Amino acid sequence: MSKKKLLLTLSLVAAMVFGSAFAVMAAPADQQANSTGTITFETPTILPTEPTPIDPTDPTRITLPTDHTTVTGTNLLALEIIPNFNFGTHDVTTTNRRFNAIPPADQPYFVQLRDLRGTGAGWNLSAELASQFTGVSGAATGQVLTGAQIDLTNIGAFSNQDDIITAAPTHLNSLARLDVNSGQINLASAAVGQGMGNTRVRFGENNLNGGANNSGTSVVLNVPSGVLFYTGTYNATITWRLQEGPLTTFPAPAAPAQPGQGQPVS
Repeated sequence: MSKKKLLLTLSLVAAMVFGSAFAVMAAPADQQANSTGTITFETPTILPTEPTPIDPTDPTRITLPTDHTTVTGTNLLALEIIPNFNFGTHDVTTTNRRFNAIPPADQPYFVQLRDLRGTGAGWNLSAELASQFTGVSGAATGQVLTGAQIDLTNIGAFSNQDDIITAAPTHLNSLARLDVNSGQINLASAAVGQGMGNTRVRFGENNLNGGANNSGTSVVLNVPSGVLFYTGTYNATITWRLQEGPLTTFPAPAAPAQPGQGQPVS
């Protein structure tokens, strides 16, 4: 083979070899790859030692209203504030059998609770008239307002978490009648995804921000006719209970006393 042909052949071979290598090594026109971003949330390790009231009508108001008591505890799902109903002072000769509880100034009675579990599993709040109104002073000592009932109406709820409004429980009892013979009566039930953070379950609302202004008629003590009033103070015990998991139905309220057996009258 002549030198000229040999050089031409070698040139062609080199072009084919290096051309193929360049084709293999060339970067693709489009390329992508994935990485990750991670964040983890956990239940709080430090709980507030003194619950702070939440007020949907005035977020700056954080003082505990009168006739309310704080509840201490370390549970992630827990009661924080409960009400003490004050039904006022009345003449023993009154013919009235229905007594409205007197709520704190410019806000209704309420129960406040927390759900810091971070699961959104829901909860149920109930109440019970655990002991009947019994005299503790004066001539009323030892006397009992037999058959007395407490009606809780106009129940509403508000939830937030770190000042962010969350889904409040929508399953609310329209009439919760507390009777010593009825046990726990359901008030509010948070479905899955509701009632996370802090929740206030209120009885009525005031007239701030367009409220119905019915807080003064939403907690009522009914005393049957025929029960005598003695001078002095009567006390009763109301037990509030918070349980895990929502309820799907509320039972009908206990029937009031029948006519002739002490029907409450307005």
